[in-house]
Order: sequence, then C-alpha cells, then structure tokens
Amino acid sequence: MAAQLLPGAPGRARPWSTRTTVLAALGCALLAVLTARATGPAGGALNTVAGEGLLLLAVAAGAVAAVRRRRSLGAVGGLLVGASGAALTGDLTWIVNTEVLHREAYPDWPEAFYLLAYALLLGAGALLVRRRSARRDPSALIDAAVVTVGLAVVVQCFVVADRLGGSGDPPVVQLLGVLYPALDVLVLGLVARLLIGARSGRAPLVLLVLAMLSYLLGDLLFTGLVLAESYEAWQPWINALYALFNLFVPLALWHPDAERLCERTDAGPGRLGAGRAVALAVAGLLAPATLLTEHFTDGDEHVVAVAAGGALLFALTLLRMLLLVRAVEGQRALLEVQARTDALTGLANRRTYDHRLQRALAAGDGAPLSAGLVDLDRFKQYNDTHGHAAGDELLRAAAEAWSAELARSAPGACLARYGGEEFALLLPGLDAQEAADVVRRMLAVTPLGQSFSAGVVGWDGTAGARELLQRADERLYRAKAAGRARVLA
Repeated sequence: MAAQLLPGAPGRARPWSTRTTVLAALGCALLAVLTARATGPAGGALNTVAGEGLLLLAVAAGAVAAVRRRRSLGAVGGLLVGASGAALTGDLTWIVNTEVLHREAYPDWPEAFYLLAYALLLGAGALLVRRRSARRDPSALIDAAVVTVGLAVVVQCFVVADRLGGSGDPPVVQLLGVLYPALDVLVLGLVARLLIGARSGRAPLVLLVLAMLSYLLGDLLFTGLVLAESYEAWQPWINALYALFNLFVPLALWHPDAERLCERTDAGPGRLGAGRAVALAVAGLLAPATLLTEHFTDGDEHVVAVAAGGALLFALTLLRMLLLVRAVEGQRALLEVQARTDALTGLANRRTYDHRLQRALAAGDGAPLSAGLVDLDRFKQYNDTHGHAAGDELLRAAAEAWSAELARSAPGACLARYGGEEFALLLPGLDAQEAADVVRRMLAVTPLGQSFSAGVVGWDGTAGARELLQRADERLYRAKAAGRARVLA
C-alpha cells in the first residue's frame, strides 16, 4: 500500500489523482460492505472473525503510516490510530464478555473503550484544527457552532428525550444513552470546523471527514434502531459503517498528501462562500423544522428545547453577521489607506497631496504657506548602474530620512511622492525662505551619497494650486540647470 516515489526525488511520494483517491475510497466501502454482508449472518463466527480481522489489519496499516509520517503529523496520526484501536479493543472486549464469559451486563468494559475512542477522535480533530489554523478565526468557530447547535436540537428531541423519558433504566445506562449522542454532535461540529477553509491536504482531509461521518452515522443509526427495536435487521450495515471508519483512517494517513494535513491554511477573515452559507441556512432551520415536526406529530414536550436552540442559533447568526460587518469595515479602511498612500514609500500619494494643497489654499487664513517640488538627481543613471531594486530601495530610504527630518524641522509639513523620483512638499506656516532652509536640511540627510534639486515657492494668497506648483517646477528646473544638488526659492 506504500506510495511510489517520484523518479529522481528520493523520499517524495507521487501524488494520487482524484480518480485514484475516489477509487481507493470506493474500494474500502466495497470491502466493508462485503465483509459485513457476505460472511454469513451478523454475529456469526465467520462474520465476526472476518470483520474484526479486517479492523485489525486496518489499525496495523494506520499505525505504520502514523509512524512513517510522525514528523509531519506529530500526535495527530497517533491519536487517529489510537481511536481506531480503542474501538477495535471495545469490540474484542465485547466478544470476550458475551461469547467466552457469557456476561450480558450493560454497561461493561467495552463502553470504556468506545468512550476512549471518541475522546481520541475528538482530540485528533481538535489538534488538527489548531495546527491547520494560521490565526484565530472566530467566524469559523461560530459557523461550526451553528451546525453543532442545530443538530443538537434534533438529537435532543428525537434521541435523548426518548432515552430519558420514562425508560426506567438505571442512571448509568441513561447517562450513556445521553453521552453517546452528545459525543456524536461534537464529532459533527468538529467535522464542520475541519471543512471550513480547507485549502491544503484536501484529499486526505476529506477521507478523515468521511471516517468521522461513518462513525457518527453508524452510532446514530445504532441508537435510533435500538430505540425502534429493529437493530438486528440493520446490524450488517451498521457494522459496515464502523468498518469504514477504520478503513478510511489508514487510507488518509497513507495518502501522499497526508504530509500536508497539518499545513497552516488561511481562508481569509469573514469569508462566506455559497456552500458555507447553505450549510448555515440548513443548520439554522433545523430548530423550527423540529418544532413543526413535533407539532404535526402531536407532541409539544420539546418546545422548550427547540425554543432555546432557536434562540441560541439566532444569537450565533447575529454574532456571525457582526463579524462579517467588521471584516467589511476593516477591508474598507485598508482600501482607503491604500488609496491615499504610495505603495513603495508609504508616503502620501499625488491624489492626497493635491487634495491637501487645495484644502490649504481654500482655508486661506493669512498664515504663510509654501509648496515645493523635489527631484532626485541622476536617478535614471543610478537605476541603470545599480538596478531597479536598488533604485526602489533608494526611494524608500530617502522618503524615510526626509520624513524624519521634517518631523524635527517642520512638524506640520506634508511630503508626498508625486511620481517616479519626484516628491512634493507642503509647508504650512513657513514663508519661501524658511521653507527653503527646511528643504536644504532634507538635502543634507539624503541617503546613499545621493542628492536632489528642489524648487520652493511661497503662496501670495491669490495663485491657485496649479499655478503654485508650476512656479515651484520652474525653480526646480533652474536648480538642475545651475548644477543640481541645490534648492532655489
């Protein structure tokens, strides 16, 4: 069953196609059904030996895979195989009790192993969720909680209540009758959380989800059919579902992509795709659907449970919507910042500078105001000599050095990247000569041995923004013509 290796790439497993994975899963399903249905009556000697032998081989195969992939899977593989082994041990203990010791007492030691299997399975799923999550995702947790609460309402009304309502069973039996369905609900919630945002290792993850769903469906069918007193007729199919769990686990662990099962994945905050929305809608409708079912079957003793579940679902849905709104607002704020800033230098961009200049001129409170244009000298030559990456680094370093100097010399100034290697300045409260002195201090801190030419102009109270910048541009070109590395006002 070991995966073949890619030629020339020792230790790297050849990926399975989707068709190979589907055929392998169908083969496991066929093997489980044939073992349960074609080996004599359920509970017979041949049926029991074949079924338990198949499970033993599956657990052994899973254990080998978990050991081989212990570096990438860590404790996840061991917990999954431990869950299969605990379920198998429960079966073997039950066989010994009934067939060898002729003990019919319930509950007995098998229940301890079955409960251990649930605990290990939930532990493996929880650890897998933690290792795959790149960050905290309250949206995914709420979505999984919606699915869990919706199913819990159904299980409470149609399974748990019947187990507790006037059964006359001893308390420990009633407790187990409630505990198993509750654990099934937790497994389904864990399945929902694993599927949300699944991006890496999808094929083995789907196989693990199928394993959990097989176990869950088998247990729910067992519980329901025991209540309906028709378990014997369906026992082979229930055994096949339990066998599927034990077969899908090693299949997932042997899958070449199992190495990626614990890779961190990030679906993005608040993302709500179509499939996720449909699942939430169905889960949210489970409580009212249960209430309607109770109404049409003339039973109203579960109204409190359904109402409580409905209220909790409403609260979770409301919280989910609030998280979506916050995510949208956060994205909008991020886009607004990106629209106002230059991506390379982090300075204000041309649009922001033009807007601030227009506002400053419109305010016109009589205080001095100056504007300026700065252009790095021989930037094209620097780019051609050192490369564009070095040119970008020069722009970033210059923006950082000039911003630091402006913070000391003119705290209210605005520095913007106006285009290419050209920068624009707005210096409120300073006349042309004062502004020129500030720009000369910027020239002195220009990094990497470079220089710039600049033109600075004071506002006369009448010129518009375009005219003011044109005057600054004329002084800039005069500075370049005069030999560069200077500021003209």
